Amino acid sequence: MEQLSDEQLQKYIEGKLSGKDLESVEKSLQSSRELFERYMDLKHALYFLKNSTKPPEDMKKRILGLLPARKNQINFIVSFIENQISISSADQEHLDYSGMRLDFGLRASKPGPISVTRVIEGKEVTFMLIPSEDDFLNISASIKGQESYRLVLKINGDVVESIPDSKDREIFSTRIPKRSAVDVVCYRKDLELFCVAFDFKE
Repeated sequence: MEQLSDEQLQKYIEGKLSGKDLESVEKSLQSSRELFERYMDLKHALYFLKNSTKPPEDMKKRILGLLPARKNQINFIVSFIENQISISSADQEHLDYSGMRLDFGLRASKPGPISVTRVIEGKEVTFMLIPSEDDFLNISASIKGQESYRLVLKINGDVVESIPDSKDREIFSTRIPKRSAVDVVCYRKDLELFCVAFDFKE
């Protein structure tokens, strides 16, 4: 597989690739966990630079490659392209990578709620992505079992909502732009159990 440079990844992030170049980068991202992590780190770095925001120290270390990959984190890329929704995922702890594409191109058909289920830390977790008519969506997180958890929603690095008890409520009320980087972090008391990152793009 051809090794992609940061310059190529940056052009992809900024939407400057087309044709075979775009197809080549997308195929590479779908087949390499390490490249996917480089892509996510570069995208976060570019976001901070674009917004003239000084990155937190832990993010800075990650970007510089001084910190090992975070355990118990799963990354999803969710693309909304006309009548299609494409979902790709990479697990930072295990070397697995998978993807799927949903086509809503039939007449009178439109995207509805999409569920994604993973087993994380021995817990079955189901995320529901609920698109709306405009450029927003909502997200819910359901954790199977009797225990209660605290769920935190971050958009582009900022905490925007917290659900104190996952047994009382599963859906976040915050409307999420379809072009954003979203983290759903799960805590048991004050201990972070896992983080699931969604990179939404159009």
